[in-house]
Amino acid sequence: MPRSSALAPVGALLLALALTACGGGATGTAPASGGAASTANASEAGAQPPQAPTEQCAAMGGATAVAGSLDEVPAPPAGMNWSPGEADLSTYDRCAPLSWVTLPVHGATASSPYQIMLFHHGEYVGTASLKSYGFKPAVERIDDATIQATYTWPKDGESNAGASGRSVSTFTWDDASGSVTHSGEWPPSAG
Repeated sequence: MPRSSALAPVGALLLALALTACGGGATGTAPASGGAASTANASEAGAQPPQAPTEQCAAMGGATAVAGSLDEVPAPPAGMNWSPGEADLSTYDRCAPLSWVTLPVHGATASSPYQIMLFHHGEYVGTASLKSYGFKPAVERIDDATIQATYTWPKDGESNAGASGRSVSTFTWDDASGSVTHSGEWPPSAG
């Protein structure tokens, strides 16, 4: 049997899988507008399975989205540099109304500054705040368009190791304004 005809069933199967990757079923994400700029690379997609680009999902994976947006992230404190290679990309979702990547500085310690990068259907829309705050925030998904960040900070008289202060902020994608809205509290000082 010629090699090309032996590969035809495999090619048809791969095409069928690609066409159904972002469609059908309850995926937990809502449709949005956007275009496909490049082919997604499975190694940069974080913990997500590869998905075919559609008008509902960006074509790029997390590593590409972070690297392509890094110049727009407010600079960390003097003498520090953001470290996108150390960021956890599993929270990036190229099909979600709102997803995030928590960006550390190079050589981060427990109280080093972090920034939360925000994405709408995989496209960078800004950071959670203009300031970077010390201590890695605990960020969790509330629903497809809402995340909640809990910031840690030391109360008066506490060391960084014993920091017990908490501030909770909620970020929601607002379709009407085409932007992220914030509610809640900020830490009392920048990291």
